[in-house]
Amino acid sequence: ILPLPSTSTSTSTSTSTSTVSTTLSTSTTTSTPPIPTIGELIDSSPQYSIFSTILALNDFNTLYIPFFTATAFVPPDSAFHALGSEYVNALLNETSGRTERDEVIRRHVVPILRFYVSGDVDTVIGNILGEALHVVGNEGMGYTVNGAGLEVLNIEAVNGYIQEIGAVLSTTKSTSTFTSTSTSTSTSTSTS
Repeated sequence: ILPLPSTSTSTSTSTSTSTVSTTLSTSTTTSTPPIPTIGELIDSSPQYSIFSTILALNDFNTLYIPFFTATAFVPPDSAFHALGSEYVNALLNETSGRTERDEVIRRHVVPILRFYVSGDVDTVIGNILGEALHVVGNEGMGYTVNGAGLEVLNIEAVNGYIQEIGAVLSTTKSTSTFTSTSTSTSTSTSTS
């Protein structure tokens, strides 16, 4: 004998919460912003406001060109102020001719060379004026350029490097000229 089907219905409700997670994905690509040029880095750094100003006053645009390779030894504002407010004011207010302002810029820029500082260094490189910049030092003792300490090393730009130098290189301290016969040989000739 078979049991008769039950006429009472038992309803069992099981509540299960299912979470549907929807992730909206946009196909916009987030790209890394381009590496700025030496000039753009100088302009964006408050500690270089005087150097930035003299670049602008002299229309020295080459540091803003991505394919103009260079190394800029950039003194911070404190290095300019160490020379006195009269010097800074005179530098910022020059009006014509081959100015000290122009020479300051050219004295601190080494064209065509992406100079990365590391390890033991004892080399001579030439700035735009053709003057010798003697870079010497090591990671333990620090580095100098013509006796002025490098404070911040290897600030990378698309077109080279900024090396922050602790002093303004002056005409009275730069007494040698630079001559290079090849990329591996350089000589320094005294002009005094």
